[in-house]
Formats: sequence, structure tokens, C-alpha cells
Amino acid sequence: MAKKDEKALVVREELTNYPILAEGAEKFREVIEANFGGSMTISLKDLDRIKWPGSGSTTFEVPSLEGDVPMKSLAGIIVEKQEQRAYWEEEFEGGNEPPQCSSLDCTTGIGDPGGNCDECPYSQWGSGKGNAQACKHMMMIFLLMENEFLPKIVIAPPTSMSIVRKFLVRLSGRLLPHHRVISVIDLEKVQSQGGIDYARAIMSIQKDSNGKPLILEGEELKNVEMYTKSIQEALKVQPAPTAWAEPVEEDDDGNDTTEDTGNGVTVEADVEA
Repeated sequence: MAKKDEKALVVREELTNYPILAEGAEKFREVIEANFGGSMTISLKDLDRIKWPGSGSTTFEVPSLEGDVPMKSLAGIIVEKQEQRAYWEEEFEGGNEPPQCSSLDCTTGIGDPGGNCDECPYSQWGSGKGNAQACKHMMMIFLLMENEFLPKIVIAPPTSMSIVRKFLVRLSGRLLPHHRVISVIDLEKVQSQGGIDYARAIMSIQKDSNGKPLILEGEELKNVEMYTKSIQEALKVQPAPTAWAEPVEEDDDGNDTTEDTGNGVTVEADVEA
């Protein structure tokens, strides 16, 4: 009788479009070797950026080989995330103009004025338009989507920061690292006190065909952890970003419209200890 291959991995039906779960990081390294001769260093500029909609639209624009694809919802594995700050002296209108000052750790700014972020006058409420912070506080999310081996970047603007953070807090409360679940980012249209429409995030965990949260287990989790580690190591050595694809949306009034109400965040998980 043939001995059963204990290393063979059968990925659940709902996860078959995530090749990294079955093949691990080795296949990714093989493709990089074939395309770049093993000399490629992944940088923030190399990764595709998903455009967060403005003007109250609730449709993302997702880059692909076939061109930009409109999507109402994003689903994938958050393999890394980075809170960051960016300050433009003039009102940012989009494009590739670098910020005057930026920080990838929200602690130390690089540029003008630079220095301690907490003490910087541009990080104080009321320093920007209305009651906003002149220095934008955002979160860069590295989302590994279906049929991809490289994550795409989606930047959650100030008006969705507390929603994303609450989602991560609730995952932590269930002892779930962000790379262990299939996260879903939806958008809802919200109107500011000044009558300006903008898109705010709704965070949740994707469900399987039985209505249960999709949580990675066993070899699935092992493979994604190996992949996540390699991506995190590559990204940690990158300098603060100097190019930006689109303007950052925020409430025209500058109000903190994402107060800690718990709205827009759903975490349901039954995890075996």
C-alpha cells in the first residue's frame, strides 16, 4: 500500500484562489528568480496601489494586468500594516508630489520639519483644515488578494483609521493575528457635518459557505506565516515613501468622524484553544 503523503495540502474550497496557502513562499521565490534573476528587492514603489475613492464614491480601483478593475469590496490576507504620517505644506491634489515630511512609525518625521511626531505642531488637532491635523495620520495595508503572490497597498485615510484600528483590536481580543483571517474591506457613504460625502471603511472577516469566519489553520497558516515573514523583512528596510498615487480623503470639516462607536467593525470567530 502506498504511504500517504502527510505533507500534501488540500486547501479548503473557499481558499483555493490563494495559491500561497498551498504552495508557500517557495513558489514566490521561484517566480522572482525567473523574472529578476534573484536580484530584486521589493520596495513600496514596486507594489500596486489600490485607489481609495473620493467624492463619496464607494468603489475601489484595483490595478491588475488587465488594467484598473472597479471593486465594491476588497478581500484578502493582511500580511503587513504600517501606520504612517505625511505632511504637505500645500493642499495635496494627488499625483507624485512627495510630502515635505513623512514618518513610517508615527514617531519620528523625516523631512521638514522632521523630528518628534507627538511634539510636532502639524500633528495637533486644529493645525489643518477645520479641526483636522495638518499632518495626515493614515494606515498602509498590504493586502494579499486572490490569485496573487504579491500584496497590493491600500491606504486607509484619517476618516477610517479608528475603524481599522478597532478591527485589529478585536482580532487581538480573539488571539487572531491579522494574517490568520481573510479580511474584507467594504465602504459606506458618509456625510460630514458640512454636507461633504466621503467613503468610510467597514471591516469584517469573510465567511465560508456555512457562514463561519474564514480562519487559517494548520499548513495553511504555516505557509502564510512563512510568506508574511519574508514580506515583512523586505518592507521593514524601506525608507519613508516619496511618491503618492492619490490625494488623501478626509472630512471637509476636519472633524474626527470615526469616533470609537464600534460601527463598521465585525469580528466573529470560534477558535479552538
